[in-house]
Amino acid sequence: MVPAAVVLALLLAGCASALPVSFNHGVASGDPLPDGIILWTRIEPRSVMQRNDTAGKAAGYMTRQDQAYNVTWVVSARKDLSSPVKSGVFLTNYTRDYTVKVDVRGLASGVQYYYGFAVYGSDSIAGAAIPYKVESPVGNFRLPYPEGSDKQKKLRYAVYSCSNWGWGYFNAYDAGSRYDLDFWIHLGDYIYEYGILTYPSPAEAVRWQDPAGSGLTPSDEIVSLYDYRKRHALYRSDPGLQALSAKAPLLSIWDDHEITNNARTNTAQNHQSATEGEYQSRKENARKAYYEWMPIREIEDGDFIGFKLNKTLSYGNLAKFFLLEERVTGRTDEPVPTSSTDESTFKYGTSLSTLIGAVVDNKTDTNYTPAEVAALKQIKAASDAVKNNENSTVAGPEQLEWVRQETEAAKAAGVTWAIYNHGTPFFERYTNYEAAIEQMRKISPSRAATWERYYNAIVKGEGEQMVTSEGMQCYNRLYYKKPLPVSPTMRISMRRTQAAAKFKIMTGFDAYQGSAREREQFLSIVSSMPNVVQYGGDSHAEWAGLQMLNGKTVLAEFDVGSVTSPSSENGAYLPLDFIRAANVAGSYEEGLRYSYVGEKGFMLIELTEETHHTEYVHVDNWCTPDYKVKCAAAFDYFSTKYKGSKPRKELVNSSCSPPPKGRPYEKLGSLNTLMGQQYSYVRR
Repeated sequence: MVPAAVVLALLLAGCASALPVSFNHGVASGDPLPDGIILWTRIEPRSVMQRNDTAGKAAGYMTRQDQAYNVTWVVSARKDLSSPVKSGVFLTNYTRDYTVKVDVRGLASGVQYYYGFAVYGSDSIAGAAIPYKVESPVGNFRLPYPEGSDKQKKLRYAVYSCSNWGWGYFNAYDAGSRYDLDFWIHLGDYIYEYGILTYPSPAEAVRWQDPAGSGLTPSDEIVSLYDYRKRHALYRSDPGLQALSAKAPLLSIWDDHEITNNARTNTAQNHQSATEGEYQSRKENARKAYYEWMPIREIEDGDFIGFKLNKTLSYGNLAKFFLLEERVTGRTDEPVPTSSTDESTFKYGTSLSTLIGAVVDNKTDTNYTPAEVAALKQIKAASDAVKNNENSTVAGPEQLEWVRQETEAAKAAGVTWAIYNHGTPFFERYTNYEAAIEQMRKISPSRAATWERYYNAIVKGEGEQMVTSEGMQCYNRLYYKKPLPVSPTMRISMRRTQAAAKFKIMTGFDAYQGSAREREQFLSIVSSMPNVVQYGGDSHAEWAGLQMLNGKTVLAEFDVGSVTSPSSENGAYLPLDFIRAANVAGSYEEGLRYSYVGEKGFMLIELTEETHHTEYVHVDNWCTPDYKVKCAAAFDYFSTKYKGSKPRKELVNSSCSPPPKGRPYEKLGSLNTLMGQQYSYVRR
C-alpha cells in the first residue's frame, strides 16, 4: 500500500513521469461518413523508457522498441463518455510511432457524438503495484447524412492552408475552435520540411526567439521517417491545433511541404539526392508519417491508398466535397531553369524574370520603346508556350477521369453543390500598380495620389526616397511600420512586376497556371454541375473570383490565406491596400474579384441549398499567442435554387457574422493523477 503522503506528493508535483504514458498531442477525428469516422490520438511513453543502456535495463525499464500498449477508445452520445455506443481496444507500438487510429463504423448520421481514449495498467510506486488510468482529452463530431438524403439542410466549416511553425503562432487554429463547426478542411502545407536556418531564417523566426524555447524539432531539414515523425509531433503540440482538432472532424489533402518544396512525381526543387538520398524513399517516409499522424482513412474498398489521397465525401444531397491529390501522382516534372531563352527552361519562372529584367531594370518609366515592346512580347510568347504545353499536368489524366465520373454521379444523385478542394489556386495572377492607381482616382483622388507617390519613388526615382514597411509585422520587427530607404532590389522587383502585368507574362508555373490545357479540361468536366465552388491554398494570400470557360461562369473560387506563412506582406514596401488593389486590377480579366495580403486566418463557410456564404476571418496577431478575431470580407454565391433577387453566377458582397464571444483559449497544462490525466483549456 502506497502511503497517502507519497500519492499526494505525486499529484501536487504534476510530474509526467509519475505515469507511464501521457496524451501530449490531443485527439482528432476525420474523413466522416454517414455511419463512420476515423478517430486518432497518440500516446507518449515515459521518456525514461527510451533508455537503452545497461543501467536502464538493469533498473527494469524496457527499450522503446519492446513496448506495446493497449489503448481503449470510446464513442458516446454523452459528454462524460458514459453509456458508450461503440468501444474497443487498439494495440500500438513503436512501428507506428505510438499513434492510434480507429475506423469506427455503425454510427448514426446527425448525432452529436463524443469520444476519448484511455490507457489502463499498473505501475510500481514506492515498491507497490498501483493501478492507473490515463485519459485523453474528449473530442466531438457529427456525421453527415448519406447522399440522396434531404436532411442535411446546412453546414458550417472552416478552411485552412499553410501553417509554418517558425513564422508564428497558430492563433488561426485556435480562433476556428471557437465556432460550432461541422468539420474543417486543410488544403496542405500542414507542416514544413525546412531546418532552423531556412524559411524562416533565425532573424525572421518568431517561435524560436520565444523565451519559452518553442524551437524547431528536428532542427535540421527533415528527410528520414524519424525526422517527419518528430516534425508532426512538434506541430501537434500546439494548443490551438489541438483545440480545433478536438472540436470537429478534419478533411485534408497534402500539398508540397508535407514532403518538400515543389514536390512532384519524380523530382522536387528542395531535394538533393547527393546528400539526402533517393527522392522516392523520402516521399515514402513523408507519406508514412502523414498517415500515422493525420486522422485520415488509409484503406478504401479493401485496398491501401498509398499516394492516391483523392477522395469524395458527401453531406446528404446538399454537397459533395472532392479532395484532390495534385502533387505526387499526376504532376509532370519541371525542367530546371537556366539562363537560356529556350522556352522549356522557364517552368519555375526564374529565367523569365531575368529576361524581363534585361529589358526594364534600368528604365525609370513604363513608356517602352518599340524594341522593348517587341522583346517583352517575345518573352510572353515563350511564357505562353510553357503555359499551354499539352503534356503538362497537375492532377493527371487518371484523376481527371475520376473527377468526371464522380461529378456525373453527383449530378445524377441530385446533389446541389459540388465543391472541389485543390492545394493551389487556379487564377492567373498579375499585379498592375498603374491600373490600380487609375481606378483609385475615380474613387478617392487623395488615396490615388498617395499610392502614386510610392510608385514614383520606387519605379521612377522621383520625390520621396523613403517608403513604408507596414507589412513586416513579426518578420522584421525593427522596421515594422517605419520608413525604409528605396533599394535597388525594390526598384527591380516593382519594374519587373509591372511589366509582367502589362504584357500578361506568367512567371510562375507551379500550379494550374503552368497546365492551361488540363485546367480547361477540368473546368469543362465540372461545368456539367449547376452549382460549383472550389477552394485553393498554397499562395499565403486570399483570392476570390470567378472561373470562366468560353465566356460563361463555371464556378466561384475562394482561396484561403495562411495560418502563419508569409505572403507579399513580408518585406512589403508599399501600403498593403495598394498591393491588394493592384492584384485585382491586374487579374480582373482573369476573373479575380478580391485579394488580401497582410494578415493571417481562415475561411468560414456557411452552406445552404441556396447560398454559399464565405467569410475571410483574420487574427490580428500571430507574433504572440494573444490575438483578436475580425472579419475582413464576406461574399455570397447563389445556387440555381436561390429564390431571391440578387444576381446568380456572381460574387455578391455580404456581411460578416459576429465572432464568438470570449477570448482565446489558454493552455493550463496537464494534471497527472493515479487515475487519470486532464488536458484542459479554459476561456480567459
